[in-house]
Amino acid sequence: MFDVQQRHSVPGGMSVSVVDVGLSDHRLLTWSAAARRPQPRSETVFRRPWRSLNIDELRDEMRASSLCQSDNWPDEVDDMVESYDAVLTSILDRLVPVRRIVRRPRPSDPWFDGECRDAKRLTRRLERVYSRSLSAPNSLRVCSGCRRGCC
Repeated sequence: MFDVQQRHSVPGGMSVSVVDVGLSDHRLLTWSAAARRPQPRSETVFRRPWRSLNIDELRDEMRASSLCQSDNWPDEVDDMVESYDAVLTSILDRLVPVRRIVRRPRPSDPWFDGECRDAKRLTRRLERVYSRSLSAPNSLRVCSGCRRGCC
């Protein structure tokens, strides 16, 4: 196999190489371009890991708080709302602290519309139902959901 390489200059100072790979009448073109990738966008969001919340602990914390002691309730509605917000926030900060997450959003494909998103969501939900129970009726629900074009 013989490789023949030629260099051609094109306007703009770019160099194009033409390589004969010897397999057919086709040629391989290679070139370099001075292009920079844009910096990836990122956004910072704050979320709580709700799945790790222990409901029994939350119930115990709320029972011990001033929210369940009517003697400590403020007289004004606005003060009660502020108290409710402050107490619940402090309880949640102890049980499920807020986490800082840096997301790098990606552009969506043009063909992935709302119908596709709904179908994918339904399919994932049915898969979770099936994986939790591994029962025959649930497998039929998953399969029937897939037959409707949800996969």
